[in-house]
Amino acid sequence: MPSTIEGLVALVHPDDAAIFGSAVADHFEGRTTGIDVEFRVRVHGDSEKWLQARGGWFERDADGYPVRVAGTSADITERKRVEEEQARAETRFRTLYESTGDAVMLLDEKGFFDCNQATVRMFRSRDSADFCSKGPADYSPAVQACGTIP
Repeated sequence: MPSTIEGLVALVHPDDAAIFGSAVADHFEGRTTGIDVEFRVRVHGDSEKWLQARGGWFERDADGYPVRVAGTSADITERKRVEEEQARAETRFRTLYESTGDAVMLLDEKGFFDCNQATVRMFRSRDSADFCSKGPADYSPAVQACGTIP
C-alpha cells in the first residue's frame, strides 16, 4: 500500500473516487471526526480490491492545515464478494417469492413475519402487515375439513 494519501488516491477506482474524496474532504474541513470509507482500488492492471480505510488527521499546522494523518486500511474484498452474493440470492428469492401464484407465509416462534401478495389476496387482507398482525389460529377454520376441531 502507498505511504501517502496522494499515493492512495492514485489507486482509487474511478467509480469510487467521489465517495473517497468526499470522506477525505469532510474530515479535512472538520465536518467529521475521522475517515471511515469503503472503496475499490486498482491493482495489477484491471484487477481490483475493496478496502476499508479508517483514520484521521492528528496534527495540523498553524493555519489549521492537516500535516499528519494516521490510519489503517483493511482488505474487505472477500466480505464484499459475500455481500454481493447474498444480495443476488435475496433478489432471486424475492423474485420467486412475489411471482408465484401460491400463497407463501413466513413465520417464526412469534408468528407470521412476512407473506407474499398471493397470500394477501387469498386471505383478503389489506396488505402483508395486516395479514401478519394475526396468528395462524386466526386463519384456521373452527372445524377442519376432516371434521376435527383444531
